[in-house]
Amino acid sequence: HSDIPIYLTVQMTGICSTHIDKEILESIALNHEVTFIHRWFPTTSFNRWSRGLCQTGEYNNAPMYSYGNLTGSGQIVGVTDTGINMNNCYFNDPDNDLVFNSPNPNHRKVIYYGTSFGDSSDDFNEGHGTHVSGSVAGLSYYDYGDFKRYNGVAYNAKLAFLDIGSGANSTINTPNNLNNGFFQVLYNQGARVITNSWGSESDNSYNSQCESVDLFMWTYPEAVVLYAAGNYGSKANTVRAPSVAKNIVCVGATLNDHKSWQAYTGNDVNSYMSYNNLAYFSSRGPTKDGRMKPDVLAPGWFITSASSINSDSLYCAIKGLSGTSMATPTAAGIAALIREYFMTGYYPSGSRSTSNAFIPSGALIKAILVHSARAVENSIQQSSNGDTIVTALTSYPSNNQGYGLIQLDGVLNFGQSSTNPLSLFVVGAAYSSSSHYAELSSNSQTSYSFTTSSSTDQTIRITLAYTDYPGLVSTTNVIVNVLSLSVKNTATGATYSPYVTGQNVQVIDITSPSKSTRYTVTVSSSSLSHTQPFSLVVTGELTLLADDFDTSSTITNPSTVSWLKSLRKAKIRGTAVYYIVILAVVTFIVLYIARYVNKVVKRVDQPHNSAVRPKAQVVSPSAQSQPGPSRGQNTRVAQI
Repeated sequence: HSDIPIYLTVQMTGICSTHIDKEILESIALNHEVTFIHRWFPTTSFNRWSRGLCQTGEYNNAPMYSYGNLTGSGQIVGVTDTGINMNNCYFNDPDNDLVFNSPNPNHRKVIYYGTSFGDSSDDFNEGHGTHVSGSVAGLSYYDYGDFKRYNGVAYNAKLAFLDIGSGANSTINTPNNLNNGFFQVLYNQGARVITNSWGSESDNSYNSQCESVDLFMWTYPEAVVLYAAGNYGSKANTVRAPSVAKNIVCVGATLNDHKSWQAYTGNDVNSYMSYNNLAYFSSRGPTKDGRMKPDVLAPGWFITSASSINSDSLYCAIKGLSGTSMATPTAAGIAALIREYFMTGYYPSGSRSTSNAFIPSGALIKAILVHSARAVENSIQQSSNGDTIVTALTSYPSNNQGYGLIQLDGVLNFGQSSTNPLSLFVVGAAYSSSSHYAELSSNSQTSYSFTTSSSTDQTIRITLAYTDYPGLVSTTNVIVNVLSLSVKNTATGATYSPYVTGQNVQVIDITSPSKSTRYTVTVSSSSLSHTQPFSLVVTGELTLLADDFDTSSTITNPSTVSWLKSLRKAKIRGTAVYYIVILAVVTFIVLYIARYVNKVVKRVDQPHNSAVRPKAQVVSPSAQSQPGPSRGQNTRVAQI
């Protein structure tokens, strides 16, 4: 073509997009300020039953609601999609008119509706955005009849929405830079979970959109961003950008519950039409640089949620749609419930306690989603004549299903769980002021030790997840900071490694743990561009041994280790007293070293009668630092 749409990544000025004549493309490429050029690709947009499936595997069993009273209260979920029909009863607020592009704090459901990338008309394209938003947090204005059965997963959460659709055509518009002016807009309105059911028609390469969303999550540690895997399955390499970004949660789709198929199509439905099977259309990995995608699965085939119709007044309507677009908001609603779990203090006791509340990082929420996931058995396709085609999924985890279907009762519970007794240990607070925060510097490690019970038969699962520094689009090695996870049986010396290594999500399963045995979990680092926060989740019939808590990255003095163990036992870690004591210890060490160095220097400078003068060598440790890559708009988007 003579007129080629491209993106330019330019040093200092960031990312820009333009159309350009191919004759001058080479001269632009030779400019030293241009670091990368790639082709512009159009992008496309891709409850009742699924709410319980991601909690227990049973559509009518939802302990997050019944036992935990976790419904999304206090949470704001960001959604970017084609629009919301605000006359639908799942969003409408008769007492508060919606003002576009301004905060609406008193609105019962939508506290922000931005139109910078779309319009303010009622949702087009069969109500894609209305359906997606309903699955996340829809709440029927009418609290009777069948309406409330189709509320969203986090139905008491509020929505911050960016309309990226235009009523003039079937495409939607997103910027190439998803950090500035896009996700930041939703974050500024309070959204910490952000769901996106759209993706590019490019390939599975790590592009500028991937880089910018990874930068957003690195900059804002509370945030977790979810993307639909896409509907280009069932062949390999069909997950496309920006779903191949490394820090986001990429969501594939399973079928909905068998009873949902029976309810709408009759009782003679094939038994394979069940949530325990992967939808044939769900896109598959790996990414071009070899990372596994998707991360997790959620129900996405035949999902009933809010519908958009042409109405100028309040109405209630629902419809069924299928796609990873439907799976992703379900997972986002679950993510909001996980966030509420930690922010209301359910961890570690299993009972609500404000004194235990902390703000989880986006990486911890991702770790919980992955940790909860379990394998599905088959991939299901229906032929044109109605036959069911069943393909067994023989490997786990894999680029077909990632770590599998989200099922929270294997991780979080409130004294009611199919996997009782359950012990849960996590680190991964968003900020260092919390005792649940963890990070590593270069060439260091942190270890945690646990003992199993005398009668254990539960699998021990350990999950590491971290928000990595953004990679460069021009490189094939997308992972910047490499952390490694390992587990050791201290009695036998046996070691365990993750299913997948070298990525920023790693999982180890010990399916037959030894009884009354100590296991040590170690997270280690090599050379890092920045200090790297991380999240860790451990479950099983386990007891944490506080005395074996070790962070060799920052503690090298045995007396300091003893001090920290004492402080940990006293349960004042993270308090003002803790930091005062640590400061005093560090100050003492620094003063002692300074005094020693001063004596050595004086001894060297003084004259000696002996012909042989004693040699004094002062070695000053150097702090090694590696500067990260410099960081420097409009894409058409398609529905997934």
